[in-house]
Amino acid sequence: MYKSVLLSVPEASPSANLWTYRPWGVYYSIHKHWAMLILLAKAEAKAWRQPNGKVRAHIVRESKRLLDDDNFRGGLKPILDSLRDHRLIVDDDAEHLSLTAEQRRIGKGHFPHTLIELEEVDG
Repeated sequence: MYKSVLLSVPEASPSANLWTYRPWGVYYSIHKHWAMLILLAKAEAKAWRQPNGKVRAHIVRESKRLLDDDNFRGGLKPILDSLRDHRLIVDDDAEHLSLTAEQRRIGKGHFPHTLIELEEVDG
């Protein structure tokens, strides 16, 4: 089991506007896309074992433009679902996950990406 792991995904987290008020298939395809990105980041970080208890997660979205807060927070859903699907977290409820998230603006010459830091909480 990992004590802490840093996943780097070469894409900025999506906006919730991409699937809100659209057919379920739109969210499904976004979720599958992020599941693949998380799987690749998991393999790169060599994080193969599922934690037993609570995990502290800090997600940083770095992009050329900032999203408003509700679209940013809502856009974390496919990431959290993918972390659960790939057993990097037990579940995305408050009992198993302590989540913090932020977004940062990047300048020219930098590529959008998402950093996900996961750390096991003792006890």
